[in-house]
Amino acid sequence: MLNDASLGLLLASIPAGLMISMPFAGYFTNRFSMRSLLISAALAYSILLLCLGYASAAWQVSIVLFLFGISRTFYNVSVNTCSIVLQQQFKRSIVTSFHGIWSLAALLGALLSMILIGWDVSMGNHFLMVSIFSVVVVFFFNGSIPETGKGQPKKKLFSAANKGLLQLGFIAAGSMFCEGMMSDWSGIYFSKVGGVTGQYYVLGYASYLTTMVLGRFLGDWFLGKYGEMTMVRASAILLGIGFLVAVVFPNPFLIVIGFLLVGLGVSCFVPMIFLLASKNAEVPIGTAVSSVSLLGYIGFLIGPPIIGYLSEIPSDFRLHSSAALWWPC
Repeated sequence: MLNDASLGLLLASIPAGLMISMPFAGYFTNRFSMRSLLISAALAYSILLLCLGYASAAWQVSIVLFLFGISRTFYNVSVNTCSIVLQQQFKRSIVTSFHGIWSLAALLGALLSMILIGWDVSMGNHFLMVSIFSVVVVFFFNGSIPETGKGQPKKKLFSAANKGLLQLGFIAAGSMFCEGMMSDWSGIYFSKVGGVTGQYYVLGYASYLTTMVLGRFLGDWFLGKYGEMTMVRASAILLGIGFLVAVVFPNPFLIVIGFLLVGLGVSCFVPMIFLLASKNAEVPIGTAVSSVSLLGYIGFLIGPPIIGYLSEIPSDFRLHSSAALWWPC
């Protein structure tokens, strides 16, 4: 039986794979065909998910999660680069809607998991169904993937001329700390602190994803009306209030309210950061996206193990309030 600290280290396997592979993502994005890179990463993602469903030992799970993180890096950078390429063809903002589609898929996945858990479907069969569906989607839509230039000159990851990317990366780190914590610990927190049992523990994460989806689909309109800086400040305030509500009032209903606010606060951070990074004239789009993602995933990496270790320390608040310190970022 894993305790919270051990579980936190296990959950860090994905971010570790992300971090190790991130410095290479920009190079491969600029060096090879965007379509080929995206399809390869998506297929690897699906196959590794299938392997995860049938892993029987903790070390096997850790290895698969590590490789899962590597494939996610290349998938993440390539698909976000494609979204920026498409954004450049429009005068109005559309980039947060792409992230909204991802969040909608995550929400549907969480709800599907709740249903399959209720039906006592094994994890292996669960992941088998998702993997098959993912492969079918890849082959069905592969012709719609935009192509980008390749063979662009290499750039230093963070040069003196790219301090703007470094600043954006620090903002991404604060935001993705919160995202990583919510992805890995919101269900556990909702179950242990909120006292929710059975398959309904996933409702905590689903509530967070619901407002994340809503915020991202509405984000393009707000970006056009109020601009990036106003949106960044508003998002930070919503994050802080949401975490405080969920921590100070450990009641299932109020935890859900807090998670709803956190979802709204986190929703547009990453899309805005990628959009701003792509405007840097000193580096190719793929390099810019991977550069800010590198610091962003540092926050994503340190979040789960920090929360796991802190939760082992006796506290009425489970010390989840430490995450609220990141909201001014």
